[in-house]
Amino acid sequence: MRPAIKFLLALLLVSSCADARLAATQTRKDPQQTQPAAPQEPPRTDYSNPLERNAPIGTIAGQYKPMPAAEGNEAIAAALEGFIEETESFGILVWHAGRLVHEAYADGFDASIRGESASMAKSALALAVGAALTDGAIASVEEPVSTYVIEWKGQPRGDIKIKHLLEMSSGLKPLSFEGGQQSDLVQFLTNGPRARDIVLSMTPAHPPGTVFHYQNAVSQLLGLIVERATGETYDAYVSRRLWKPLGADDAYVWYNEEEGFPRTYMGLYARPRDWLRLGFLIKDFGAFDGVQILPRSFIEAMTAPSPANPNYGWQIWRGATFQSKRFYNDAKLGFSATASEPFAVDDMLYFDGFGGQRVYVSRSQDLIVVRLGQIRSDWDDTDLPNRVIKALGAG
Repeated sequence: MRPAIKFLLALLLVSSCADARLAATQTRKDPQQTQPAAPQEPPRTDYSNPLERNAPIGTIAGQYKPMPAAEGNEAIAAALEGFIEETESFGILVWHAGRLVHEAYADGFDASIRGESASMAKSALALAVGAALTDGAIASVEEPVSTYVIEWKGQPRGDIKIKHLLEMSSGLKPLSFEGGQQSDLVQFLTNGPRARDIVLSMTPAHPPGTVFHYQNAVSQLLGLIVERATGETYDAYVSRRLWKPLGADDAYVWYNEEEGFPRTYMGLYARPRDWLRLGFLIKDFGAFDGVQILPRSFIEAMTAPSPANPNYGWQIWRGATFQSKRFYNDAKLGFSATASEPFAVDDMLYFDGFGGQRVYVSRSQDLIVVRLGQIRSDWDDTDLPNRVIKALGAG
């Protein structure tokens, strides 16, 4: 099975209520031994090379402007000693109090790495929705989705509001896993050309705004709305409204179709410093380098607690309430992210990508922490930012 398909099937742990399980490792016996050999783990997929693994690929053109070199911080370096190796990280960045104080990469990697970001792409999507609102392409988050998804006009699902998609309380029935490889869920994740039809076939299960259920297909629906509202392809719009104003380098998106329709729930491949730039928009309420790229009011709304889940905003997570096991649906089924302790500060906001892809933001500490790396099922949500905050003497 192709590595890309294996990764997408792993997303079933998050997007489905099915009791998905990783395949058991096989035991290989050596005929020269009297005792069975130890179980052998399957080969690890390298998530550092999604551009080589996935196709077709589109470009979010940047207009690169260099950032200052990292100044270094001995306390942070000591607190994170061995962390990259222990967690199989590709790179870790720490911005604090107006300076890049830590930038470290694993052997063989550097600032050019564009690793698998997984669902961190959802937070970038929310920022693109903010741009469309600012431009008047979308009139309001209170608009019904049928304004743009005309196929749903006159139907109950057409009355779902854009804000319900943003806060993952759409009430839409999760895609079914029935049928295995031919199910809507697997086909949506792995068969790009079918993604559009599958998203448009979603049906209501609950009144909108009442049940939190994190769904990749909902974020893909938002991406479709951005394209229809702006009249531009998603990658072209993100380039013009976010990437170039941020001075970011080129990024890449994984297309569903040969001609486009990027996956907006995942598949955004950007350099660590460019994820840092997106973090600035959250920390500084839409501003970057003295320029207001998005309105403060939008970022305030995006990062506020949503009615269905106070630890979730608009395609972004909040750390205000401690959860040792953080589930992705109200039913508490399927995969859960874990945390060994509460966040050291109560205003933590973060982009959450499957297996430990993260952008952590604390406004009170003027802090942004970026991590890209291998997919880790044992990722601890609070370990990295808490090490940094404690090293800074802010915890």
